[in-house]
Amino acid sequence: MARNLLHNIDVRVAIVPTDWTATTSGAIIDRNGYESIVFQINAGAETALDSSNYFTFTIQEGDDSALSDAATATKVDTVDSWDKVLNAAGETPGTYEISYYGDKRYCRLVMTETATAQCIVGAVAILGHATHGPAAS
Repeated sequence: MARNLLHNIDVRVAIVPTDWTATTSGAIIDRNGYESIVFQINAGAETALDSSNYFTFTIQEGDDSALSDAATATKVDTVDSWDKVLNAAGETPGTYEISYYGDKRYCRLVMTETATAQCIVGAVAILGHATHGPAAS
């Protein structure tokens, strides 16, 4: 069997693409069977984003499948020193990534609105480094 990237990752919806105007907690992602996860945020057309109206992204982690023990993850990384904030013209449309390298089994992406921000946003969780291959699809 030929192995390629498709057989080494699993992609799941983290935040359903919508024209968001409020804070939202994404889907809880079970990392069982995977050693790494990256959340890719896809930002579309913005209606109201500026220094006073913006969205901030964080990752919550925990050991409980319902994340009743959720805590803000500190073991995160971004590309090009992105500050995990959508707040100005020129940032949309665009894609942004946040990598989680903690050791908790469950995590989710949280998008927090400040003031009256509005933007079309969706996100996927890309799980990699499957402990057994090929990865589930």
